[in-house]
Amino acid sequence: MIFERLVGMRRKLIATGIAIILLLLLRKRFRFFMKNRSHRRRMGRFRKIATDHPGTIEAAGAHYTMGLIFQNNMDCPQKAIQEYEKVLEIGSELADSALFNMGCCLENLGEEGRARKAFADVLKKFPGSTRVEDAQYKIDELALKNS
Repeated sequence: MIFERLVGMRRKLIATGIAIILLLLLRKRFRFFMKNRSHRRRMGRFRKIATDHPGTIEAAGAHYTMGLIFQNNMDCPQKAIQEYEKVLEIGSELADSALFNMGCCLENLGEEGRARKAFADVLKKFPGSTRVEDAQYKIDELALKNS
């Protein structure tokens, strides 16, 4: 009788523990969804601008902004890199920052060789850019990291 009650209590505790874990996981997913919901709405607006005005400065700005959202708010560096590459294809005054940010994304992904090349390209292609000092700092930082 006592043994059966203990087994029953143990089952209830296990079921309660599983329920708590599931609730915590669902809560985490819900928070992630709510956090990214406003970003998804904005992304839709920027995608519309990019598709309505392909190859223009407006499209470059939209792609750059989508890259920033992917990089900083949604933690999707691969998608950010794709958006920054579109900015580079169009070619606008945002190209230097897009190339620098692409290097940062590559560094975060662990692709230090490609990141170093992106930072070096900032120095080479945009010598008058405000990002030159930042790019040189990142190159030096990667060199120290690898030595």
